[in-house]
Amino acid sequence: MDHRNLLHHCQYIALNGNVLSIEERAALQSSLTLLKNENHFYKTVYWGKVTGTTNDYHIAQGYTGSILGKRTSFYSSDQGVSWNQIVSNIKSDDIQYIENIRGYFVGDPSYAYVIPKILTPEEKQKLEQQMQQKQLDEDGNEIEDEEKPKVEVQTVSIIEEKRLAYLIQSIDHDTSVVPRGVYLLKVNEEVVPNDLFTGLDKHQSGKLCNYLHMRKPENLALKDLLQKEHLSQSLDFADPIDEDAPNKCWCLQYDDSYSVVLGKSLLWPGYVFYHCPNTSVYGSYYVGNGCKNLDLCFMTA
Repeated sequence: MDHRNLLHHCQYIALNGNVLSIEERAALQSSLTLLKNENHFYKTVYWGKVTGTTNDYHIAQGYTGSILGKRTSFYSSDQGVSWNQIVSNIKSDDIQYIENIRGYFVGDPSYAYVIPKILTPEEKQKLEQQMQQKQLDEDGNEIEDEEKPKVEVQTVSIIEEKRLAYLIQSIDHDTSVVPRGVYLLKVNEEVVPNDLFTGLDKHQSGKLCNYLHMRKPENLALKDLLQKEHLSQSLDFADPIDEDAPNKCWCLQYDDSYSVVLGKSLLWPGYVFYHCPNTSVYGSYYVGNGCKNLDLCFMTA
């Protein structure tokens, strides 16, 4: 959601059962403008809110260069008054531990999750040998289990800020949805806003194939010539969401009261994109607890 449209588009957040207070809206409107100007961003968006058990995180992102350029993420734990840049260099070793964290966020970026260390095959074998090894006392008798020295379990500490950063990256990859035609791919492969975009009509807005992921295409190169025959090179440069896996991971609905189409992610409950047919009004946001729906494959079977 573009920060310039925050006050006007708050009504679409309410359609998903969430609201921003007057204090939050006032703080976000001014602080996001300052964030954009101070960092000279191409575009600044209000990404959404991650709820925690003791405090919530408001998330904002700044784009550098273009819409597909570098994204810098920020969090605010004081209702959108001030912003702190989120760590972006997550090591691959940390990711395997972050993916094993379950439960809600706490709301403290310095909170440390203590996770058992993932052992290599050699370390596992050595640990099993230590556990199975018979230990004898001075008289040569086997020591009882209660008297044996306990094997210490190695642990790894992951701070919540890293978990938050990985969550944002994961949701951005799986979502970041815009209507088809909002952006154009130029001959020099630069993605620019389409000034002539007047919106999808009501029939088009009800089809998942008319919504694209704003990321580098992953499925486009896998299509054969027959599949590419009806694609527009300037408009169909990204992956449509109807090709996402698992199947049926998106839900579209039309709200007559606001004349808006809402798209909800079943993979990431809390992510919503919206578009008013026959207008240039569109956007997206995430308001949720940061938990991925790992049971989706069973729900849609």
